[in-house]
Order: sequence, then structure tokens, then C-alpha cells
Amino acid sequence: MSPGSPNALWAKHGYTVERQQRRTGGPKVRTIRNPAGDTVLHDAGYDAEMEWINDNLETHHQTLPKMRLPTPAPVLID
Repeated sequence: MSPGSPNALWAKHGYTVERQQRRTGGPKVRTIRNPAGDTVLHDAGYDAEMEWINDNLETHHQTLPKMRLPTPAPVLID
């Protein structure tokens, strides 16, 4: 599993992916559930999953870059 894939990111945050076969035999339906068991996405495509992850999970775990304050000029005492 690639670390940046939706499956890896769901697992990283404790979400589960349920897969169910469609009656028509097409691609499986994916239901994404949060750690509490609530459905957050149902039958969404790759782009929709990545958008949800980036909007709701990954952005909350990023930190802002550390700001460096300018070094004060030395004070000379006579």
C-alpha cells in the first residue's frame, strides 16, 4: 500500500473501508467509516476521497513552519 494512497491515509487516521459488490457486477461500492462507525463517504471516486481526506484529516495534522525572529543587534556598553 502506497503511503499517499487513500487506503493508507484512511488507515492512518483509524477509518475503515468497506467494499460491497454491486448488483450489476461493476466496481465495488466503497463505504468509508470514521473511528466511531459513522459513514463519511459512500461510493465516492478517488478524487472525492482525496479531497475529503485533505479537507478533513491531513490539513489538521500539518504544522505551520517555525518562524525565526530576527536576531537583535548587540548592545555595546561603554
